[in-house]
Amino acid sequence: MLHAVLAGFILSLIYKLLDRKYAKDDVHHVEIDWYMGFAVVITSSIAITLTSVAVSSFELPQFLLIFSYLFYLVIPFSIFKLMIDYKSKPAIIYSLWVPLVAILSEIPFVILFGNA
Repeated sequence: MLHAVLAGFILSLIYKLLDRKYAKDDVHHVEIDWYMGFAVVITSSIAITLTSVAVSSFELPQFLLIFSYLFYLVIPFSIFKLMIDYKSKPAIIYSLWVPLVAILSEIPFVILFGNA
């Protein structure tokens, strides 16, 4: 959960930079704070964990877990496009940052707690 908080803070900083360009184009533009970034990352992480549990419990091939990382793209795009009513181009651009930041924020915790 700490990686999601870290990713939420990093995403909020990135989104503030992106808001400079896309906020003036949208009539209904919602500012995304750190807790919204946290919610996006934690929701995607839970979906990935549930997929991992399903793959291992049904004894499916492990390479299918790579496809579960698409949740880092699909869930944020759905939230930005359908729930917050962003236009398609800003929703895609905002959601493309989520997998990069989420995976990079997991790396320190894997290094620290990977052997525990």
